[in-house]
Amino acid sequence: MSRATTRRNKGPDPMQKLFSAAAAATAFFVFAAPAQAQDFSLDPAYGSYDLVAGFQPDPFIVDVISGGAEDVAAFLGGCNGYVATAPDVRINYTAGGYPLTFATVGPEGADVTLLINGPDGTWYCNDDVDATTLNAALTFTSPMSGQYDVWIGTYNPGENFDAALALSELVGDGSAPLAEYSVGVPNGGAAKIVADLSLRSGFTPDPIRAQLWAGGVQAGDAFGCIGWFDASPSYVLDFQTSGGLPLILSVQSAIDATLMVIAPNGEMSCDDDGGNVGFNPSISFSRPTSGAYVIYIGSYSSAERGPATLTISELYSE
Repeated sequence: MSRATTRRNKGPDPMQKLFSAAAAATAFFVFAAPAQAQDFSLDPAYGSYDLVAGFQPDPFIVDVISGGAEDVAAFLGGCNGYVATAPDVRINYTAGGYPLTFATVGPEGADVTLLINGPDGTWYCNDDVDATTLNAALTFTSPMSGQYDVWIGTYNPGENFDAALALSELVGDGSAPLAEYSVGVPNGGAAKIVADLSLRSGFTPDPIRAQLWAGGVQAGDAFGCIGWFDASPSYVLDFQTSGGLPLILSVQSAIDATLMVIAPNGEMSCDDDGGNVGFNPSISFSRPTSGAYVIYIGSYSSAERGPATLTISELYSE
C-alpha cells in the first residue's frame, strides 16, 4: 500500500537538500558478498510500499530514524555507514521507462548513508552525493521491477537522526534535478528554490492539497497584488506539462486569503476573491508551462494570519 507525505516546515527545512546532486551520485555495485548481518528477509522497520512508474506525488517520502549497530564496511568493501539488521524500508517497484532515484534527507550537519539490495540481489551503496552535501543518493537510470530493500545509515557509529527516504523519477537528464530552480522572487532578486512537490500533467489523485499558513508582514501592493505575505514562498510546485489541461491553484481558509504566484516565465499573477466560494482566491493557468510555480498565500488584512489549504488541480477551483 502506497503512502505519500506532503510537508512544509516553517523552520529550517531538511527537504531543501533533496536531490541537490542526486543525478551525480556514485553507486558501488557489489555482485557477491560474504555473510552479512543485513537481512532482507526480515520485515522492514518503516513499512513496505508498492510504487508503479509515474507515481504521484513525486517525491514519495518515508520518515525514518537512521543508523544502527551493523558496520556495512565489514561485509561490503568500499561502502560506509552503520545500519540496522532489518531493512528500514521496502519498495516494491513496477518499472516503466523512467529513472528512479533513492535519496536520504537528514538534518543539517548529519552524515547519512544509503544501502540498497536490488531486485537481482545486487548491493548498492552511497555515502555523500558530492562534496557539497552529507546526504546520500543512488539513481537507477534503467531500474528493474521488483523488491528494493533500503537501509538508511549513519557514517559514525552510535548516531541516530530523524531522517527521510525520498524517491523520485524526476531527476532530469543526469546534469541537474528538475526539482531545483533559480527563480525570481518578489524583492527583485533571485533565489535557489527546491520544490515541495513535483507533478506531471494528468496527475492523480486530483486534486492534491497541502496544509499551509496564510498571511505575513510584507505588503503585496509593492508587487501589484492585494494582501500581506511572508517574504519566503508558502509552497513551490514543480509542474511538468504535456499540454491540453489547465493548472488551477486555489486556496481555502477561514480568513480572507489572497494568492500570488510567480510562473516559470517570471510573470506574477494575483487574486483576491476569484474562487468558487466566499473569499477564496484562485488562479488558473490555461496554458501552463513546465517549471517552478512559486506560490505565496497572503491575507487581505495585515492583522490576519490563519491556516489555509492550497488545492492543486487540473479540473476545478475551490
